[in-house]
Amino acid sequence: MAFQMPVDPREARRARNVGWATTILSGLLIGVIAYLAYAGFQGSDQLVHPGASRNCLLPSAMAWAYEAINYDQASDAALAAEPDPANCTANGAPAGPTLVTADGIRIAGWYIPAAAPIGPTGPTVVLIHGHASNKSGMLPEAAVLHEMYNLVLFDLRNHGQSSGSETTGGITERADLEAVVAWLNATHAPTAIGLLGSSLGGIIATRAVAAGLPVQALILDSTPASVADATRMHIEAMGLPLALPASWAVMLGTLFRTGIDVTAADPAITIDDVGRVPVLIIQGSADRAIAADSATIIARAATDGGVTVESDICDGGEHSRLTEACPDAYRTWVLGFLARTLGP
Repeated sequence: MAFQMPVDPREARRARNVGWATTILSGLLIGVIAYLAYAGFQGSDQLVHPGASRNCLLPSAMAWAYEAINYDQASDAALAAEPDPANCTANGAPAGPTLVTADGIRIAGWYIPAAAPIGPTGPTVVLIHGHASNKSGMLPEAAVLHEMYNLVLFDLRNHGQSSGSETTGGITERADLEAVVAWLNATHAPTAIGLLGSSLGGIIATRAVAAGLPVQALILDSTPASVADATRMHIEAMGLPLALPASWAVMLGTLFRTGIDVTAADPAITIDDVGRVPVLIIQGSADRAIAADSATIIARAATDGGVTVESDICDGGEHSRLTEACPDAYRTWVLGFLARTLGP
């Protein structure tokens, strides 16, 4: 019978420890993968299918005359009767067949003449709302502009009264803005057009101008330098771990849902192609929805591309609420910029 050395108890302990460590690490890895998969699934669903805004405030509530674009204006009577315009029970009548994008989306909006007697050919500003908002959400910014400029406010696809079932971070939404500007030129023929985009609206406006949309001024309000970075900020604000890899899981989930790489619309990438269109970038110091250096990143990319750019920070301003924190400064920045680019 062959002699067998006795088993060293230290080796047995080491083997057990390695086995336990391997099991724990494997479990952790599986847990991380499962968490990222869940984050990608849930996050991409929120990005592509934002909840509807219940804001239904009308220009008439501010004593402004306005023209309904591509929907029955008589239906606004029901919205005007809502007891709480910030929490309405309906979105209003759906968009009709008059203003339709190249890919078949029906867009609804408002045309608001300036208080000053500049006529329909006077300088006009098109305002583009953010994710999960609607045209009513841009009325605070419109109030800054109404005295001097004709205004167009509209609902992006999959928002408000416009049709569509997906939001794609500014990729397909570019067609919405292009259709609105084409309608504006065909019906009112303004001498100059400016764009003011809030958050996602700024992403859309930048991408459209970079693709050649004929406008004379571009204002970015609370606009993220990248969609992934804004998603990371949102995940961090929720107190969830691994925000950076989770944000890219959301980008991947969005790609699987829509077949679209939403990061291709990032202003940090597209801003250098806006050419001779001057840009004003405004961000709030208390904005927790986008990175603190978003304005700096976009401005640097614009400068590197030879774009004329101005940048201002609203002290204490929160995301897309700069008119509240810095009313006087906001008015000075925006109206001064538009006076230099569109004319008074």
